[in-house]
This record gives sequence, C-alpha cells and structure tokens, in this order.
Amino acid sequence: MSKENNTEDKDKVLHIADVMPRIYEMKLHETEEVSQYLQIIRVAGGWIYNFKSGSEIFVPFDNEFMPY
Repeated sequence: MSKENNTEDKDKVLHIADVMPRIYEMKLHETEEVSQYLQIIRVAGGWIYNFKSGSEIFVPFDNEFMPY
C-alpha cells in the first residue's frame, strides 16, 4: 500500500450509520475512534460524542435503532 493510500484511509470520515452496530456492543468506558474529528465513549446510560473541536454531546441509550 502506498503512503498516499495510508493518508487517505486516515482522513476518511465514516458515516455514523457505519458505526451504529458497533456502538451497541461497546463496553462501559470503551472508546471508538470514528474519524480524526469524532470519538465515541460508552458511558452509563448512553454515549458521549467527543468532537475534536472541543465540544461534547451526551447521547442517551435508545434501542430503537439497535441492530437485531
């Protein structure tokens, strides 16, 4: 794999739908790096979406979109 491809992979931004099945399987305090801009942390009652810009959002657990 060329160095250019590695850079492209690193900069690739996943759509949140690509991560949805994985976030329901996360253990408490586990972290998922979605992109260079977004990190998801599993906490009691939901997740914290930690944006590299400095803002954080708590997303409460909801099984409506949980994969079966």
